[in-house]
Amino acid sequence: MTHGLRFPLLILLLLSGCSRSQRDSADDAGHDHAAEGPHHGMLMEMGDGELHAELVHGRDWATVYILDATATSACPIDRPQIQVNVTSGNKGRQFSLTASPEKNERAGSSSRFVSADRQLVEALTDTDCKCRIAVLHAGIPYGAAVPQKGEYAHQH
Repeated sequence: MTHGLRFPLLILLLLSGCSRSQRDSADDAGHDHAAEGPHHGMLMEMGDGELHAELVHGRDWATVYILDATATSACPIDRPQIQVNVTSGNKGRQFSLTASPEKNERAGSSSRFVSADRQLVEALTDTDCKCRIAVLHAGIPYGAAVPQKGEYAHQH
């Protein structure tokens, strides 16, 4: 089930070229898959479950993997970057994660996106920040809220 547009107008402008409505993480759709991603990271559903994002991070790096509907296999997309939008209070900031294709992925596509920006990692672990992964795939914007510390349980 689609829950309409959830990104502010600014985010939609940043994801220009979108031809269909925002595909955002939805409430539990009753499908069954692992609570943890194949890289042992946090799983977040995007759209109506067409895609999943898996977030793995360390002290000074973050990686987002784009996965298929089952959240078990890589789903390479043809974008050089994806974004994590961060809000805290009335301030916002956007971080870009750069494509870092796996060895078996065709040229120009990637399921792995990386950042070595320590400020992004700090935002991901700050309970005062709200973070949202933004992906554009096949002309459709997808988004997923990153669970805050203590509330992680597979997000639908």
